[in-house]
This record gives sequence, structure tokens and C-alpha cells, in this order.
Amino acid sequence: MRLVFILLASLIIVPGNWPANAEQTTAADAQTRIALVIGNANYQDADTPLKDPVGDARALGSALERAGFDVDVAEDLTKDAMRRTLDRFYDKVKPGAMTLIFFSGYGIQSNRQNYLIPTDAHIWTESDVRRDGMSIAAILSELGNRQPSAAIAVLEAARRNPFERRYRLTSAGLAAITAAPGTLIAHAAAPNALLDDTNRGLFVGELIKQIGKADSPVQDVFNRTSLAVSQASQGGQIPWVSSALDEQISFGEKSTTAPATSQSKMAAVEPAKPEEQQTTEPSRPQASEQSVSSQNTPSNSPANPQVANTTAPSAASDAGNKSGAVLARIDPDQGRVSSTAINPTDDAAIKALDAKLVQNPNDANAFYRRGQLYAKNGVFTRAADDFDAAIRLNPKDPEAFNNRCWVRAMVADLKTALSDCDEALRLRPGFADALDSRGLVHLKLSMSQSAITDYDAALKVKPNQASSLYGRGIGKLRIGKAAEGNADIAAAKAIDSGIADEFASYGIR
Repeated sequence: MRLVFILLASLIIVPGNWPANAEQTTAADAQTRIALVIGNANYQDADTPLKDPVGDARALGSALERAGFDVDVAEDLTKDAMRRTLDRFYDKVKPGAMTLIFFSGYGIQSNRQNYLIPTDAHIWTESDVRRDGMSIAAILSELGNRQPSAAIAVLEAARRNPFERRYRLTSAGLAAITAAPGTLIAHAAAPNALLDDTNRGLFVGELIKQIGKADSPVQDVFNRTSLAVSQASQGGQIPWVSSALDEQISFGEKSTTAPATSQSKMAAVEPAKPEEQQTTEPSRPQASEQSVSSQNTPSNSPANPQVANTTAPSAASDAGNKSGAVLARIDPDQGRVSSTAINPTDDAAIKALDAKLVQNPNDANAFYRRGQLYAKNGVFTRAADDFDAAIRLNPKDPEAFNNRCWVRAMVADLKTALSDCDEALRLRPGFADALDSRGLVHLKLSMSQSAITDYDAALKVKPNQASSLYGRGIGKLRIGKAAEGNADIAAAKAIDSGIADEFASYGIR
């Protein structure tokens, strides 16, 4: 039932407050570079120290110093020490500075927010994560108040840890984070995935190698790192990147920051509160950003996808919209969706992606992201067209297939939606979001037992996913298991009070 979104309120949105004009960002300021590199290895509640974080932090710190950064390398920080270290880092950051934060150690997500875990954390319940952990959203929000020209956050923290098994079946990895304008967020592993010990040191080693290539745009550095790690691990580890940086920013000594414009920087969605925010909204699909590997166009992909920025299907074909959202109209003069029908922030992001696709019509990730924005605003046929293009460019992207499955379900193209969900699960067995989406399709097809089977499988991966609990509850009610169904529905409502309204918007009660 849940579409994988980059720019929705159900995703972690990192607030930003970056300079927007040349007066705020001078060439001299752009060359000021500040980095904080943290390696936490000796955790009090762990049986043995982690082997990589300290060595990775030292190696990366040296590489950043060679690239002209003022680097503070910190090791094995308690929460108090981490707070003091961060305060010193914030104090160094002046408007226009280029900043980078790296953390290697244990990280945990709670309510779709990510927390960096200090070495003295004692976590027995999920609420302890928010008590003892350091919110990455709060860190970047505080950093944004200093108005850097660029903020880069690199997280090597999605490890199996000694804490989550006390209250979850398994470690959940880190949640996706959407970069605000002027930021880049990089995870060493894909959202909700864990680092594999067999690939120890691979991510940081490759990142150091790419940083050494002077004058490469920062986003290219991380994209090449992701591709190299994915290839070296044979797909076992796929780093993930969300970027809204200006492309001219680089690690080279001659780096400068160009003024931000509506086309060069992606607009942020309404900011989330940095602490403990449960960001799921009624009628909004669940978030999980695709890995950067979807940006890498296969050699056999078409030079010009058949989805052009200047052609759009009639809004009348979106009549299957069950969400109650206002459908966008097509502007006949410009051939694009009228901005008057789309959230203004989303429309700005769509325009930025339009411009990006004019420059590079083979950018699968741009099609993917624009499709998510159209889907968010109820323009399902445009969303489906963009996911079509993303899939043509990268036919092995399970997130794109899952998204298209969900969108097609919204317009009652159920048989085709089912095939998309099947393909997503073939590409990524056990993909909880695709299982959840297929469960919705099966409910809409009145295949209650199949829906229950899908939701059962999704809940084995994400035990607290409200949509899967509610969908399974509906399925059980339909086959006469009233007590079990009502129990699932009650559990889902306890997690997400708006879940019943969301299902009702899909025509399922």
C-alpha cells in the first residue's frame, strides 16, 4: 500500500537554511572547509569493540585534511562528549563555509528518525534510542542555522547492534533522509539495510580514493563511490545518496560555490521537527529513498526515454484517484502540470527536475524523484509515466517497480500493478514495501487470503508497520476472523491514528 517516496512528509526531511544568493555566499567563504569525523567503537553495552570506526575515521580525516578541510577527529564519544564536540564544530562554522560530518559506529532509526549512538548508551526500549541517541536531523538543523554553503553528512552506522534485539526482531538499519537544499546525505548502506562484515572498510576506502580526485563535483564523488562499492561487493552493499548540492561544489582546492537558484537546488518539503517526530500523514505513502545505483544508466538503455517534459497525459485519466487529492490540470501552453494545483514547494522541486532532465534526459533518478512528487500530489498518470522512464533507464530498480505498482493501484489498473509488485519482489525478495503494496492490490482485487499472506511477510521484516497491520486486519475481517482482524486494526491505529482514513481514501473499509 505504501509508495516509496523521497520528498514526502512520511520521510525524514532534514531542515535547512542555506544561503540563496551571491551576497550571502562569497568565494572566500566557499573555500572555508570544516569537518567533524567521529569513530565510535568501544560501546559499554557491547561484548567486543567494533573493528572499523576508529581506523576509518582517522583515514578519512587525513584525506579531508589533504583536501583543505579543518578536521576534528574524535573517537569513542559518550553523549556528553559528543554534545561538546558538536558544539565546538558548530562554533567553527561561519556563513558560506563548506561543512562535512562523518559518523562511524552504531546508528538506530526510531519513528523514521536516525540517531547516532554514543558509547555510553544503555538502550532497552525504543524510547531509550531517543533518550540516549543524537538525532541526525537535529544536528543538521543546528548546522543549518549557521548558513553553510554546503553541508555533507556521511553515515557508516547501519550495523547489527546489541541494542535493537532487546525490543525488535532484528536491526532495522537506517531510515532514508531527504537532503534539504545545500545538503548531501550519504549512507554506507541502502535505507533499512545493514552493513555486511565481509565488506569491511570498502565504503570509506573507496570514498577516500574518490576524494583524492581533485575538482570532481562532490555529488559525482559519492555517486562513483556508490557504484564502485556496489560492483566490488557484487550488489551486497549499495551505498545511498540524497543530494541537493550545487554541482559546482567539489573537494578540489579550487572549489567555489555558485549561487543557488531554483533550478540548481532542489526545494525542501515542509521541515520535520528534529526530535521524535512521527511523520506519517493520512493518505501519504511510506517513504524510503531509492539507492543512488538507480542513477547509473545501463549501457543498453534508450538515449531518449519516451517520457518528455513537454508532453503530459490529460488529467482526466487520473479519474481513478481515490486519495481525495486535488488533481493537477495540464497547462496547454506549456504542456506541463499547472503549478496552481500542486503544492508550491513540490512544484518548485518539479521545475528543478524538469530543468535537470532537459540537460540529461537519461537521468533515471530525476524521473524517479519527479514521479514521486507527481504521485504525492495525486497526478498519478504523470507519476506512472515518470516511473516508466526510470524503469526503462534502470530495469533492475525494485523501488521504481514498487512505486509504479502503487500508482497503478491508485488508478485501478490492478492487474498491471500486480505484475509490477511481483517484479519488485523478484528483484528484491523480502522487500517489505513491495509486499505491503501487493497486499493492497490483493485487497482491492478481493483476494483476501493472498493479501494476508503478503502482509504477514511484510510484518516479519517491519513488525510495526501500521499499513501492513491494518491491511491484514481488513483481510482477516473479510474471511471471518473478526477477533484477529480487530486486534490488528487496533494495533495499527495505536501506531498511526490516521491509518483508517488512509485506507478509506483508497476505497477500503
